[in-house]
Amino acid sequence: MKTRLRRIPSLVLVMVFITACSKATPTETPVVDAPAPNMAGGVYQQAGYQVFHWIQGLTVLVWHDMVQSSVCSGSTTTSKGENITTCSSVNSDGETFDWQIETSDGMGGRLTFNGINYDLVSNNVFTISTQGETVLVKMFKRDLS
Repeated sequence: MKTRLRRIPSLVLVMVFITACSKATPTETPVVDAPAPNMAGGVYQQAGYQVFHWIQGLTVLVWHDMVQSSVCSGSTTTSKGENITTCSSVNSDGETFDWQIETSDGMGGRLTFNGINYDLVSNNVFTISTQGETVLVKMFKRDLS
């Protein structure tokens, strides 16, 4: 009987070792929310601006002539793994323009305005004019750090 009792700790140790070395059951990769930007905006002499800054490094500046109103909000879509910051702006003629900035890592992404995508790695400063016959978007690459 004493011999059997002495074997129990050894058996327990072997069972723990076998359990620890067995393959773990696969689990789903957790969905990580994409980073959201810090945002600021305002109006200066009939021009509006929005600044978006991600702590990962991306900074985007948008100057525009939509000064009646301009509202931006951020939300994360987990299905695409991107943060989408949506904005809606109204110019002095009462025309509404919806635009958005998407990023999955806070270091690059795209700005979509009037159905056209603009790369945020190549450009990070945008001027948007909605007055006249056509909408005019100009892009620049600048150090905004």
